[in-house]
Amino acid sequence: MYGPTLALAGVDFQVRAGEIHGLLGENGAGKSTLVRILAGAERQDGGELRFFGEQASGGPAERRKAGLAFIHQDLGLFADFSVADNIALSSGFSTRRGLIRQSASESAARAVVDRLGFDCDVTKLVGELPLADQTLVAVCRALAHGARLIVLDEPTAYLEARQVRKLFDILAGLRADGVACVLITHRSEDVLRVCDRVTVLRDGRSVARRSAAQLSEAELIRLITGREDASGNVPRRPGTRPVRRLRMAAENLRGAGFGPLSLEIREGEVLGLCGLADAGQFAVGLALMGDAPLSSGTVALDGRPYQPGSVRTALDAGLGYVPANRTADGLAGGLTAVENVLMSPRGPWWRPLRGRSDRETCQRLLETFRVSPPQADREVMTFSGGNQQKILLAKWLGFDRRLVILNEPSAGVDVGAKADIHRRIRRDCEVNGTAALVITTDFQEIVDLCDRAVVMRRGLAVGNLEASRISADLLTEMAYGGTA
Repeated sequence: MYGPTLALAGVDFQVRAGEIHGLLGENGAGKSTLVRILAGAERQDGGELRFFGEQASGGPAERRKAGLAFIHQDLGLFADFSVADNIALSSGFSTRRGLIRQSASESAARAVVDRLGFDCDVTKLVGELPLADQTLVAVCRALAHGARLIVLDEPTAYLEARQVRKLFDILAGLRADGVACVLITHRSEDVLRVCDRVTVLRDGRSVARRSAAQLSEAELIRLITGREDASGNVPRRPGTRPVRRLRMAAENLRGAGFGPLSLEIREGEVLGLCGLADAGQFAVGLALMGDAPLSSGTVALDGRPYQPGSVRTALDAGLGYVPANRTADGLAGGLTAVENVLMSPRGPWWRPLRGRSDRETCQRLLETFRVSPPQADREVMTFSGGNQQKILLAKWLGFDRRLVILNEPSAGVDVGAKADIHRRIRRDCEVNGTAALVITTDFQEIVDLCDRAVVMRRGLAVGNLEASRISADLLTEMAYGGTA
């Protein structure tokens, strides 16, 4: 219970040794509360909890000693520490006469890395690794202290297809070793590909426990949402909207990891910029927002020169930016929804919140973006992941922005929230004339949302597709080196 809110109501959840078990449900279904109870971070109001046949007791430290490990979306790694040191922080450092034996820590780390078949230099700093490898480091850290049950929260949210396959191959190896894995994900295709069984939560209750092999994607989505037609796709109408004036024209841009690159986007248009994770598309967004330098090229907004020299310059020019990692870079979790939504006003940075009027503005936006619950004075960290993402979008789409740069706008949210987010983006663009640059590795999101797509590979644009030609297969082929 959270005050009057019943987060879980008699949930039954069972995981077998050597099983990959999917824990599914829309944002707010109760998954996070269940995980906090499993981790010992919260105590259940009733019911029985057992691990490996023993009654559960104690807090997080006791659960860890019992063989449980939890890998959250933020991974909890130290970017400035090596792989070996990150692993040793969990399993313990080998010491001699009070001094750390670095060679012993590195040998221990290599042993667990080799166990997974993970090709990794354990002396390398974690911050220098791609996100997929950082996820595998977190798995190694869990195994290093003897984990027998690993709970992974949205491990594929920011990974591309080849990285997902790599992770799932490793999970299959753990299953063969008798390690149980709980996979929390909103990607139904991941569930059907790798899970043995699934448990579905809805409104704090367990509504289904099925063998994954017996489920189709449509049936799985129906169980999660409780609705017969819940695909969430937003129908596109290529060619039906009037041609509007050019909003942004970028020519021969060069920066760290990309270029030369030219882009055009019009008023009301949703342009997708996609590719594999290392294709350079995310660096383009940072450069346009003034958060990374451009070495050459020109940009014009509404026909006037625009020099993205700083984030403040970009904000003053009417740009908005949704980062890929909402918790680390997009929202201040300890602040309220109203403080987050009105954090970057157009105008003096020092202007304080204006009490009632600003709260009313925020309240209206929360209702417009279908945030649940629509409470302006509630701390952002207490909202579910999907509702946090909606708050982040409201921060930018809810105001007069000429161009919004949206990195992975629906990563880690359920199918219902994804549909809400896509509808909101398209409506804002169509009604207000906002131009949206959607930067992503999720090719299906491009199919569902965008009017046009630019595909990048190794820092260069390798394709420019109109809506009628966009398909996930074609985007994938081009991203891997095929041609249009």
